[in-house]
Amino acid sequence: MTPDIKIDAQSSFDAAILNYYDFQIAHLTEAKKLASIKWARDILDVKLHPVQVDTAVLQTYVGNFDDRLVSLKDGNLTYKGKDGKESKLIALSEAVFKLEDNDLMKMEFVKTSSGKIDDVKFIFDDGFETTYKRKE
Repeated sequence: MTPDIKIDAQSSFDAAILNYYDFQIAHLTEAKKLASIKWARDILDVKLHPVQVDTAVLQTYVGNFDDRLVSLKDGNLTYKGKDGKESKLIALSEAVFKLEDNDLMKMEFVKTSSGKIDDVKFIFDDGFETTYKRKE
């Protein structure tokens, strides 16, 4: 028997779930359920297909966003919130990241029309969003 999805055995369960999410996305009509499935799919997809972001791009994200610190350490972005806890950031796309230890929040670095990163937007799985300005 040949599997429908070609992937190594260690990742096969995640690949099957990803396939299920794709099916649900193609067939769901209820907005809230669809958003939830898309969120879960984005998180799982990066586990199977890690996103690489150029170090020069990562460097543009480094800064203080209303006392929320983004740093570059050993080629990886890290985030330190007001609570002082530091977490590695995992790229979901070139501009969107998640905390390594938290799947309920994404961070999107927002470019101005001139290409400068002035804001970071926090997007939560329930749809709530809040934006923080870069401090100079």
